[in-house]
Amino acid sequence: MRIFHEPESLKKHLSSVKTDQKSIGFVPTMGALHEGHLSLIDAAKNTTDKVVASIYINPTQFDNQSDLDAYPRVAEQDLEMLKNRGCDIVFLPTDTIMYPKPSQLNISFGSLENTLEGKERPGHFNGVGLIVSKLFHLILPDHAFFGQKDYQQFLIIDQLCQELFFPLRLHCMPIVREANGLAMSSRNGRLSKLAFKEAGLIYDSLLRAKAALLDGIHIPMIKEEIKNFYAGQKNFDLAYFEFRNKYNLQAVDEQMEPKDMIICIAVYCENVRLIDNLIINS
Repeated sequence: MRIFHEPESLKKHLSSVKTDQKSIGFVPTMGALHEGHLSLIDAAKNTTDKVVASIYINPTQFDNQSDLDAYPRVAEQDLEMLKNRGCDIVFLPTDTIMYPKPSQLNISFGSLENTLEGKERPGHFNGVGLIVSKLFHLILPDHAFFGQKDYQQFLIIDQLCQELFFPLRLHCMPIVREANGLAMSSRNGRLSKLAFKEAGLIYDSLLRAKAALLDGIHIPMIKEEIKNFYAGQKNFDLAYFEFRNKYNLQAVDEQMEPKDMIICIAVYCENVRLIDNLIINS
């Protein structure tokens, strides 16, 4: 496995890969890797000739400095995991490399960024758009792999690729879950053992809402039941629980088919923000 810290040496190496007519699969990460990230490496290996992963904690997508400061930094552990999984190339830059001076760019994604995570975290998706654009330009992948857990982020990046004509194919891979159903996340390590155990109820509430919808219960009634459920959980604070159009995350109406919906949730547990979703395929 080759590790690069500088863009020029990375681009030179990837140029030789392209010259050999080998396809490149890219998995961008912020480190603190878990099985969810590694499943993306597996998917890239099964699809492309060379797998590139990046490890970079992007400061411009954090709206809370304390959240950025608390983000786990375990680069040596991450590199060992990537090596054992068969990753070919890792890009491990610094802030100085990625932002030699404060960025003046502002990327707007319209209605897609003004809801759910974007509404709760102003500026978040501008930061995502900036860093993903930089990485795509540096690496020039043929395929890029993202997890469904950050579904709104995937739609944002899909819009980015369409509008900026990035010549690659995006893949949205299924959520990998803990034994209790909790979506795997780098943030999970900040939970106490008790909170980690209890957090399985997040996925349970998604499943319960899906079952109620398919049984013909009206969405407002389902949302009210879920809201009341979380109101009774002292360790959880519900940020949102929404049924949305899975193609654009706009609000749904009673005429929309369940197969076109996604249920999205965000909760705070011990001051840790946890998100999850469930695409409904009836």
